Amino acid sequence: MSALFDVYNVKEEERYDYWHELIFRYFCRVETQQLSENFLDASLVWNQLGCLGLSEIRCEAVRYERSSGTLQSAPNEDFLVSLMLEGEANMSQAGRRTRQKPGDIVFYDSARGFVYEFTKPYHAIVLRIPRRSLLSRFPGAENLTSVAMSSEADMGALVRSMMLSAASVDVPKDSSAASRVGASIVDVLSAAIETQMAGLDVMDDRHASLLQRAKNYIRANIDDPDLNVEAVANAVAVSPRTLNRLFASEGTPVMRWLWKERLEQSRSILSEGRATQVTEVALNLGFKSVSHFSRTFKDTYGVTPNMILRARSH
Repeated sequence: MSALFDVYNVKEEERYDYWHELIFRYFCRVETQQLSENFLDASLVWNQLGCLGLSEIRCEAVRYERSSGTLQSAPNEDFLVSLMLEGEANMSQAGRRTRQKPGDIVFYDSARGFVYEFTKPYHAIVLRIPRRSLLSRFPGAENLTSVAMSSEADMGALVRSMMLSAASVDVPKDSSAASRVGASIVDVLSAAIETQMAGLDVMDDRHASLLQRAKNYIRANIDDPDLNVEAVANAVAVSPRTLNRLFASEGTPVMRWLWKERLEQSRSILSEGRATQVTEVALNLGFKSVSHFSRTFKDTYGVTPNMILRARSH
């Protein structure tokens, strides 16, 4: 069932704060700046389709920024996909800047900083997709953030059609039909992203592409304590021997890279205050033993995980 939120029954001086909290609740924490001098007019229709969140937004000109401060205070791992129906916007993320016009689809990542500036009143449909759900279908998706996909292209037109259709239907959010619709949209979107990337330089080198896909798969499944060479090789459709050769080109075996990534992610989580217990970090990043995690962490960084937690609390 859809849920409708708007600012029209909110006092004019309180509308901006109300809208800010809606964006946080249904997307991610951002710093919001209204670009119009008028009192804010905005509405949001929200629907849950299995793991997928779908919203239709109408709003005045506004600027959303997800800064390093908001990343630390309110971490989020979802991907977001915006189809512009009316208005214009500028999106910046991962060193790329794109102009979004009506009909364009833009893909961005709430786990990284971004600036999304709507220069005119806008009408858009936005998807919120759990990270693992998309990366399990196409591990290279992270490489396409802040790149506009035209709905005039074949795959873009298919994504646009599905998003518009999904926004117009109303199915019970806990039903199997809702889950199937959500999964179908993610399937089509991942295929569209892969097709879009096929025309970019990041896909020109097959070896570089395979290596990146393997790394992305490892990151997406980093919490699996049984993740091994065979599982990663199967995910990217190469043999374990080929996978080892790909990582050897960077001077490291596959499993050493995996454990290094786990340690680097754990240090980032602890340093940024995104966890309060060492046990939580260890288990969430695939370590079977907390003592082994602490020992390996100290051997690598010269301090224990507890020392970083204590330093954060003072």
